Amino acid sequence: MGDRPNLCYTWRGVTNPHPSGWRVSKEKLKEEYQLGKVVIRKDGKMERRRFYDPNVGVKIGNLWSDIEPPEGE
Repeated sequence: MGDRPNLCYTWRGVTNPHPSGWRVSKEKLKEEYQLGKVVIRKDGKMERRRFYDPNVGVKIGNLWSDIEPPEGE
């Protein structure tokens, strides 16, 4: 990604050691933290969390027409 000085900042005492900095802006990181999508673990490292959304995707039906029956029966 190369150097990105606009994404190199300290947030809650944590500084990203890479020259490319964080992946998101400071404002976006604050927002993600407030929503619970970013947490600070007991060891001081940050972790991004993603939550399952049951409304996303397509439900599986009971008609599977793309599977061929086994031969010999």
